[in-house]
Amino acid sequence: MMGSLVVSLESIETSVQHMRLVGYMDVSSVALLLYDYTLTLSLEVDLVWRAPWNLLKLFYIVQRYLPFFDTAFLVLHHQFAPELSIRYCQISHSMSGWMFITGIAISEVILTARVWAVWERNKKLTIGLPVFFLLCWAPNFAMMGVFLQSMKFGPAPLPSLGCFVTRSDNVLYLCWTFLMIYDAGMLLLMLIAGVRAYKTGGDSALFNVVFRDGVMYYAYLYICYQRRNDFESTE
Repeated sequence: MMGSLVVSLESIETSVQHMRLVGYMDVSSVALLLYDYTLTLSLEVDLVWRAPWNLLKLFYIVQRYLPFFDTAFLVLHHQFAPELSIRYCQISHSMSGWMFITGIAISEVILTARVWAVWERNKKLTIGLPVFFLLCWAPNFAMMGVFLQSMKFGPAPLPSLGCFVTRSDNVLYLCWTFLMIYDAGMLLLMLIAGVRAYKTGGDSALFNVVFRDGVMYYAYLYICYQRRNDFESTE
């Protein structure tokens, strides 16, 4: 009896530590979001807000400002607000989860449109890219649904801890896996287009964009994915 109580207390202590760590990371993410926003606001006004309205502009604005609600407000609130009801935690986590994955999907649509433009609106890619997108992103949304349905909440052991997760299925890594598969495909297409442009003496700016926005983005994503796995291995 005493042994099970010790194990239970240790589990609660570990969960609290992990939730605090996640909370600190969320605060850091919001700080970076605000910092990036202040740095790029003038460019956004000149290049986006003054541009004619179209579907891509709408997508950009949605994915640009969605994090201010789903992360800066919802996530921080259910991480730190005291005395939240279990029902509120369920609704808040569901909203932030669906908005989070929707924002990423919209961002990938914008990046995919860039790939399509670099390939000069190739007819095969006009069909292939949407099919590839659906093959990778339909499972992502399905896994998010499974994860959110599996989340269970209980009374927080500390008053200021916010929502206290007691159970969830470990399926979110599949979302990251499909995301990496999709981005690997986009990176490959950008590399092929960039190398072709370089060999034919084309626009060197395109070649620079390929490695700056393509290779570096994928490298950062891979590093984040590895760090997430390292963190989970310590749990």
